[in-house]
Amino acid sequence: MVDGGAADQLRQALVNARAVLDEAGATFAQVVKATLFLVNMDDFASCNEVWVEAFEAPRPTRSAVAVAALPLGPSPRSSSGPTRRLSRRVLARGVAELVAH
Repeated sequence: MVDGGAADQLRQALVNARAVLDEAGATFAQVVKATLFLVNMDDFASCNEVWVEAFEAPRPTRSAVAVAALPLGPSPRSSSGPTRRLSRRVLARGVAELVAH
């Protein structure tokens, strides 16, 4: 887990996602959709600032979903995928790293 608020935790999740995409030969520019899961929707504004910093325009479509709880605590979770298919191994590793942080 990352110390700090939801924005810090999302920033780390996006660093992890970028590393997974890099390994697969993809970039954030190829991400077309992502979902952000938040325990507290009051964190949306600060997480949106991180989102704008991380992605260049045109940014991928993003859904923000309020949830009652998340596995491993109240940090935000993000799921995203590039336009091209990635290997199952790379995707599984990416999901594990996003959830672990």
